[in-house]
Amino acid sequence: MIALLIERKLLSWNSTIGEIFPDLDPAPHPDFRKVTVLQLLTHRGELPANGPWWKLGKGSLIDQRETLLRKILVQPPQHPPDSKLLYSNAGYVIAGHMAEKVTGKSWENLMSEHLFTPLKMTSAGFGIPSTKNQVDQPWGHQVTLGIQTTLQIDNDPALGPAGTVYCTIQDWSRFIGMHLEGAQGTSQFLTPESFKVLHTAVSGDPFACGWIIAERPWAKGTVLTHTGSNTTWYSMVWIAPKLNAAFMSVTNHGDESGRKACDDAIVELIGLQAKSKKERSE
Repeated sequence: MIALLIERKLLSWNSTIGEIFPDLDPAPHPDFRKVTVLQLLTHRGELPANGPWWKLGKGSLIDQRETLLRKILVQPPQHPPDSKLLYSNAGYVIAGHMAEKVTGKSWENLMSEHLFTPLKMTSAGFGIPSTKNQVDQPWGHQVTLGIQTTLQIDNDPALGPAGTVYCTIQDWSRFIGMHLEGAQGTSQFLTPESFKVLHTAVSGDPFACGWIIAERPWAKGTVLTHTGSNTTWYSMVWIAPKLNAAFMSVTNHGDESGRKACDDAIVELIGLQAKSKKERSE
């Protein structure tokens, strides 16, 4: 979504926090003022991993994200910006709020307008996938003190740009398919230049914009991968452009057992794809 705004000249990869929020009060620490959109999206802005999500007030989500900036940007960074990888949910929220600032629309509205609608992701929404107190979709699970608990909880809504989207696996595949085509240079959704930025790791680290970039023999080259959890769900995706394939798994169990289940499912899917390809060639 941010890449689309950059293509429309509303932002640039080098837009800084100081440029987008020149009148923030209290003023950000001087080091944070120079942090760019690209640094935020590749986890090199040196922002803390999380913010005080429970202390952002009761205003709109845009207001809450503005409050987050005021609370965490006044402190000096742990390291000079762009000096090392520091995974940060807060950094993604700030990047999302930069998009809100230049458009006047909430991140949620921007996602719906620029991604869900054109990709026909009709099931996509924010928060838990089920109706509160109803069993119309699976519920998430956690293990607390050795006891498995069924829960309808999600990340705080203000954390949205770092991960509050839900959708069916079919709609998720529309988003992943767009990235697969982008990695192959065939997608019309963004320019090849935008996909190159999104899919290129920076500064020797494996992180690109929302993707971990690696090499795998089974994929015959480069793969794009990521995992995600809201503590009660776990998801995993691997994109293999040279195989013209993507492998996705999700479970409604957010702990280590959920990660292992997703990983095992991916391994099985990769094996099935290889077997099917071999049988077709024989």
